Amino acid sequence: MFGLSLILALSPLANAQEEKHALSLEARGEYQSLDADYSKTGARGDSRFVFNMARVTFTGPTGIDNQSYEMIVNYKGGTDGTVDDGNLNAAVETLNVSQDFGNDLSLTLGKFATYQGSNEWWYDDTDVYTYSSYGYANDINADGYDAGLHLAYTIADQELVFEIINADEGKTGVSSRFSYLASYRGNFMNGTIVPMITYGIFADTGNNIATQDKHLGLGVQLNVNSFTVELEHNSVTEEKQGSSNYSDVEGTSMVGLVRFNGENFRPFVKYISEEAKDKAADKITKDSYDLGLEWYPNKDSGSRWHLTYSSEDYDCKSANSSTTCTVNEKETTALADHTNTTIRIGYRLMFDIF
Repeated sequence: MFGLSLILALSPLANAQEEKHALSLEARGEYQSLDADYSKTGARGDSRFVFNMARVTFTGPTGIDNQSYEMIVNYKGGTDGTVDDGNLNAAVETLNVSQDFGNDLSLTLGKFATYQGSNEWWYDDTDVYTYSSYGYANDINADGYDAGLHLAYTIADQELVFEIINADEGKTGVSSRFSYLASYRGNFMNGTIVPMITYGIFADTGNNIATQDKHLGLGVQLNVNSFTVELEHNSVTEEKQGSSNYSDVEGTSMVGLVRFNGENFRPFVKYISEEAKDKAADKITKDSYDLGLEWYPNKDSGSRWHLTYSSEDYDCKSANSSTTCTVNEKETTALADHTNTTIRIGYRLMFDIF
């Protein structure tokens, strides 16, 4: 009801300035069946209907030349008034103003989706079923949105971006008030080859442990005929700040994806290989894969059905031979070795209201 109320409230403004403002709606719901590997974890499987995201996007001009705004509200959480580091209700994913200075230079100020990782970042989250641990939103807000400044420059279809965003402000041991990101996204042969590089330095306090995290993402996307092939490598180095028993950590994610982009049916396979280790000799490795089929009844619409099978296989080597493996006090598996599998059958709704 709240989402409907927002749409109705915005409609008069839209009607007054039609063809200038845009409003769109996106949602995903599905049936999920989880097998938690009971013989090894003691956790029973779970089956349920999941409808945990409804996103409303509102964009348009501010009335100042070459200036526009964006507001995205996502009702997947935060409607209880919880605030994040940007001092906005967590349901407000973005709220920002962008100024185009001409000559392919633009500046965005406010809360926005931060540039982090490689290929995974560029997908709408309704199109992703398993994320890599170090490829997306690992060191900023849990959902990859934060408040700050975004500067973008494009030349010959090559985009360069620099961002300054809030760190874990106000928490003990944080070495900086801000985190910094720089990225490059290329375009060669009309989108046939799309390389990506991102680098970020984050002041982080996961579990109240202060670290300086350095994140490097390298990726390439190939689009040939009706196929998309993606490869990426992401790495995070977490260095402790101040005095603590915390051990420096290194984590890596290798991701590969192949998708056939048919008019109505789009099958895909995705594979993720990951490792996290610390100087205490604890190490977690995880191998994951998705097998999926998406069906678009109307090839020109974003709405579609999906059927996916996902598997996550965990392996742990503990320095003290414990049955529970902990790396950097942030990454924990319930038991040393186990496999989770999930089947999803669902629908993604996506359309423009005006």
